[in-house]
Amino acid sequence: MTTYTPNIPQPGDIPAQSQDQILQNFQSIDDGTNGFARNHVSLTNGTVGQRGKHNFLELVQQSGKPGTLAANENTFYAKSVTSTGDGGYTQTETFLARGTSAVEIQMTAGKNSDVPFSDADNFVTFLPGGLLIQGGVVTSPGSSGTISFSPTFSAVPLSITLTAQRNSSSNPIVAWVDNASAPSASQFKYNSDVSSISKLYWVAIGLA
Repeated sequence: MTTYTPNIPQPGDIPAQSQDQILQNFQSIDDGTNGFARNHVSLTNGTVGQRGKHNFLELVQQSGKPGTLAANENTFYAKSVTSTGDGGYTQTETFLARGTSAVEIQMTAGKNSDVPFSDADNFVTFLPGGLLIQGGVVTSPGSSGTISFSPTFSAVPLSITLTAQRNSSSNPIVAWVDNASAPSASQFKYNSDVSSISKLYWVAIGLA
């Protein structure tokens, strides 16, 4: 690692006096720890066409939307967000602003351990703009029961869809969200007209 020394050369310096510092300053520009090569392909990389390109993008957390937005440009930035969903949490998320618009589009959300997430029976994903979608399948659900959201929504979901399946060719079956116990941001109750359902598939859409 090389050290960058500002204000070099000084007005009264002769080249030989500050030569070492000037050399270190040039070297520090492409330094891999604190310089350009920290997250870019080095300017001395053997593949000329790759030089200067991003290896990865690091966004320093902002206190709010940047104040120097330009027309006809898109701006990505990171800032701290406090969510009421999933029991409440605060973490850094990524945002997009288009041109000089005052509208912020949230691109990421949710606890790192929860969103996105999927296994054999459940899934969770987040859509830019603040929409959380989750769903799953309950085996042998019976004629009624409760399904809990994980993570929880920040408000009552905008939509809950149920699809019932049973291993029989008999009459159609119906499953519905329980009206007597209204859905909440953390759960909903379901009912069915029969108890012989083999699987109950559900999808909920709401605000993260």
